[in-house]
Amino acid sequence: MAKSQPKRTHCFRGHDFATSPTRVYKDGSRACLLCIRLTQTKYYKEHKEEINALNKAYNEINKLTQEDYRLKYEYGITREERDDLIKNQNELCKICGKQNKNNKKLNVDHKHGTKIIRGMLCSNCNRGLGMFFDCPSFLVKAAKYLHKFDLRFKDGAGI
Repeated sequence: MAKSQPKRTHCFRGHDFATSPTRVYKDGSRACLLCIRLTQTKYYKEHKEEINALNKAYNEINKLTQEDYRLKYEYGITREERDDLIKNQNELCKICGKQNKNNKKLNVDHKHGTKIIRGMLCSNCNRGLGMFFDCPSFLVKAAKYLHKFDLRFKDGAGI
């Protein structure tokens, strides 16, 4: 019968398993997460350029796949359908009528919780709707508030 090793209480760097974050494996062995993090950080610092180059190459190869998956999963459309929506709007935002900054694609505006697409919006308009929780009554109140203090509208009319 093989003699079993006594259970270690500290990792090889001296961290106490009882007080340090520890990973316990199925076979009962343990690993100190502090030491694992130190090892990973040291390796990354020593191989930073190589790791970044590999990540960049991977992302370039899989960029189309990631975008295609996101469009299909979140909105139920293909890249071609998205591009058709943009083209049908003359590549202009459906709210402000401007192009997106830095020649970026317009964002898919959709009804949350569904895959119903309302149109294509620039980043600012898309974020603006999100800040108002896509709630028309909040947007109307905000518009009235702005008109109240806008000197171009003397009596608050215009809404």
